[in-house]
Amino acid sequence: MKVVGQMAIYNFPLWEKCLLSLSSKVDELYLRFDILRGNVEILEKIKKSNNPKIKNILESNVFWNKFNWREEMIRMLDDVKPDIVIDEDEEFEESIKDEIIDFYKSDKLAMMVDYAVPMPTDDKSLVSKYPGKSHMKVYKWKPGLTYVPYRSFARVTNYCDPSYYWFSKSKLLHYCYFNKEIRKMRKIEFNRRREFKDLIKSPKK
Repeated sequence: MKVVGQMAIYNFPLWEKCLLSLSSKVDELYLRFDILRGNVEILEKIKKSNNPKIKNILESNVFWNKFNWREEMIRMLDDVKPDIVIDEDEEFEESIKDEIIDFYKSDKLAMMVDYAVPMPTDDKSLVSKYPGKSHMKVYKWKPGLTYVPYRSFARVTNYCDPSYYWFSKSKLLHYCYFNKEIRKMRKIEFNRRREFKDLIKSPKK
């Protein structure tokens, strides 16, 4: 079983914590760095880390929207041909490693993972759970997978049939409201997304 991990990175303060956690759960890493929005110091630090699991870093100058960055990343795997893909920029509970083995042996194609509550914060502040529903964070790779047209909840378009789903007992630790700095960044990001919501839409396949 060949497990690869993918992560999109630009300037999230806890990127290194999440990347190290993902690295411990995969055989290879394929990263997307957002040149348009990203802190280039982060990119240089990744390159200098000499992490042997990092096989490719896509330095993308494509303007981000809710689907195109995922499509760019999945296309990185066309020649890699993994068995299992973990697509996340958060942190899994350690128990996910055993679940992935069971999932691989099953007839299911995609793993839906819910988010842990309470949400992790550095000062024990109680914040609303986000996202509110499970997302597709692990899936079995096969040729022809795509995110076009995008169907929400991080779902690979080919795997939107609920009969394909494995519902994980493990949770995701989402740090999007972890401290005041990140909460402020999150508010700015939400405003930016609302502003451009109708400008760029997922194309029809």
